[in-house]
Amino acid sequence: MFSVVCQGIAYTYTTAAIKITKAFTNQSIVVFVVLQP
Repeated sequence: MFSVVCQGIAYTYTTAAIKITKAFTNQSIVVFVVLQP
């Protein structure tokens, strides 16, 4: 039971990290395109 809880927490953190990474990547691309001369 404990391992299932740990897997759930790890999955939640991983999903959140992926979403944050994608958001930062999208913002970086937008900034990069805007700053192009």
